[in-house]
Amino acid sequence: MGLCAAAYTLLTGRPLADVLFSGETDIGPLVSNPAAWTVGGLVALVVFKTIAYAVSIGSFRGGPTFPALLIGAAIGVLVGHLPGLGVTAGVAIGMSAGMAAVLRLPITTVVLVTVLLGAQGLSQIPIVMIAAVVGLVTAVSLDRTDTIRPLKVRAARNA
Repeated sequence: MGLCAAAYTLLTGRPLADVLFSGETDIGPLVSNPAAWTVGGLVALVVFKTIAYAVSIGSFRGGPTFPALLIGAAIGVLVGHLPGLGVTAGVAIGMSAGMAAVLRLPITTVVLVTVLLGAQGLSQIPIVMIAAVVGLVTAVSLDRTDTIRPLKVRAARNA
């Protein structure tokens, strides 16, 4: 994880905390000021945060929620500039699909992402719901088991 954070900092000039910590304090600045991020910085954040997140989850360290939200928000900001899609909708899609795929809790995902988006979250509820279902179905179809189980139950069963 330290190597990922060091490589991220060397490549982007941004702080180590973006990769090392859960990301719950980084979601707000990322979403409120997406113009402060370069495309390369966002791609580096997604790549290095995903690697660090995989190492953390694989070693049973850290929680699954906020890193998934941060990675989804970064992907949402990246795709938010596509024609017909705004940054808010992109962030809503990224956060809800990422969180539903990791936690396998679509209702919790819809509520948490809607609350985190604040006043703009109410207009994004249909998009958040669709993205949560797509993220859940994708994760289940890529999983080798045939059941939908929350992350902790599945991790305890495989341990």
